[in-house]
Amino acid sequence: MGILLVVVCATGSVVLAREPGTVLVAALSNPVPVGHTLDVEDLKQVEVVDAHGVSIVPADEISSVLGRPLTTSLPAGAILPASAVGQARVPYGAAVVAMALGPGRIPPGATAGANVSVVLADVESGRPASAWTATIADTARLSSESTVVSLQLPELDARDVATLPAERVSLILLSTKDQ
Repeated sequence: MGILLVVVCATGSVVLAREPGTVLVAALSNPVPVGHTLDVEDLKQVEVVDAHGVSIVPADEISSVLGRPLTTSLPAGAILPASAVGQARVPYGAAVVAMALGPGRIPPGATAGANVSVVLADVESGRPASAWTATIADTARLSSESTVVSLQLPELDARDVATLPAERVSLILLSTKDQ
C-alpha cells in the first residue's frame, strides 16, 4: 500500500510539474496612446501560456497590425489584444468633440492619448472660469493659425465643451501615472 501511495504521488508530481503549452504573442515595448499607428518599434514578442479562446495577436501575425491604429491606450508590456487594433471606438458614456484652436492654445506634446484640462478663460477677470478633464483622441493641423483637436470626455461634459467659444479655450497638458 505504501509503495502504491509513493507511485501515485510521484506520478501526480510529474503531471503537475509539466508546463502547459506556451505561445509567442505580440506585446507592446513602450506605452502607446489611442489612435497611435503601430510600427515595428512599438511591438515585441513574448511567450505566454496558451489560453484558448483569448483573442490576442500571435507573434507570427505582427505584420498584419503594423500601420494600423490602436482603439485604446495601452501601457508598455501589455499583451496586444486583437480588439485593440483598428478604428478607435468611443467608450460607453463618453463622447468626442472637436475644437479648432489657435496658436498658443495647445501645448507642444499634446498629441493623441494625452490627458488635458480644457480651460475656458473668464475674459472679465482673466481667471479660468471653468475646466474639464479630457483625453486627446486626435489632432489635425489645418493651417499655421488653427489646429483641430478631438477631445474625448464624459458625454455631459462634451455637450458643455462643444458650446465653448474656441477663442477663449486653452488646453493644459496633464501628467500621466507612467511619467
